[in-house]
Amino acid sequence: MKYGERLRTARVHAKLTQQQLADRINNVCTQENISKLERSDATGSEFTAQFAEACGVRAMWLAEGQGDMVDGLYVHDERIKHLVQVCQDLADYDVQRLVQAGDALKELSTKTKKPA
Repeated sequence: MKYGERLRTARVHAKLTQQQLADRINNVCTQENISKLERSDATGSEFTAQFAEACGVRAMWLAEGQGDMVDGLYVHDERIKHLVQVCQDLADYDVQRLVQAGDALKELSTKTKKPA
């Protein structure tokens, strides 16, 4: 896979448009240039580290295609990241109770959704 294809894959993985990616890296690379990179035969970019961080992928994967695209779980929502961090310090029993509560909440949410 070429660099541009990896960049597009990373951006799609992060659920970002090209403009949103440019915004996340403070527009040091414009949407137009991101588009060109994704379509080109470029072998890299001076913004690879910023792209990788913004998309939640490993920089070495984006730069050279080495290894897995991501390490572990990547979560966009800061509230969910906070919840995961809190859970890491809990006893197994408490984590299990939270998982059960989450499953019950999901079930309740599914039942109360109104058809479109």
